[in-house]
Amino acid sequence: SSSSFSFSSSSAPPPADSTCINTEHSPTNNADPFTRALHCLRAIEPDCTTEPSTGPGVTLRLLHSPSRRFIVRTLEVVETSGDGSRKHLSRLCSAAALDLHTMEEAGLASRALLLHFGVSGVAEHFNLETTAWNEADFRVPDELGWAPQKECISSACPPSHALHCKLPLASVSAQINACGHPCRLSDDPGRFVCNWIYYNSCTATESCPDRASLFVHVPPYNRIPEPAQQSFALALFESLALAL
Repeated sequence: SSSSFSFSSSSAPPPADSTCINTEHSPTNNADPFTRALHCLRAIEPDCTTEPSTGPGVTLRLLHSPSRRFIVRTLEVVETSGDGSRKHLSRLCSAAALDLHTMEEAGLASRALLLHFGVSGVAEHFNLETTAWNEADFRVPDELGWAPQKECISSACPPSHALHCKLPLASVSAQINACGHPCRLSDDPGRFVCNWIYYNSCTATESCPDRASLFVHVPPYNRIPEPAQQSFALALFESLALAL
């Protein structure tokens, strides 16, 4: 199984020991008028172990995060399939649009991030995916039995077409590594459901200056234990909130 959730950051100063991200000169500590809303989805690759320790524990526990920079909005269990993920992505996009509209109605500017997590059984560290590709080439069928082979996700573009994350990921990665988490940039999210989700997400946010998308691949818990992944996720969220 997999899960999706959303949260938004606030401009209130966080507890001093909440994360290792230095926000002394960050917008959130300088009366920044922007509210940053992050809407997230988690998916599990079929080649990783399926024991409970690889489930969405990180995301579930973040519901009770002590940080005041973000508040979890929603949590959903989703399937690892093209059709299923598209439906959940549509709901996340709607939630982001509603957040932006609500902030606008309140007279506040806002920005939103669609943040996606995928558990990869071959990952040795945390990968911030910079690029989504217009190709679905599933090595095994998804949970609904769909197994496209070298098909375009969007018929309007060739399979070599790529969409890129708008955020300064090199800076984000450097901050995460400074916190002691092994984080890398990657331009190859595979061609399975993770890339399918990412390409559709980037398509949804590409023309919106107040929205962005990011996919993050994480290792299973038998490679990097759950507490370390929780710490990574918190540091990532803090850094992304500052980067929006």
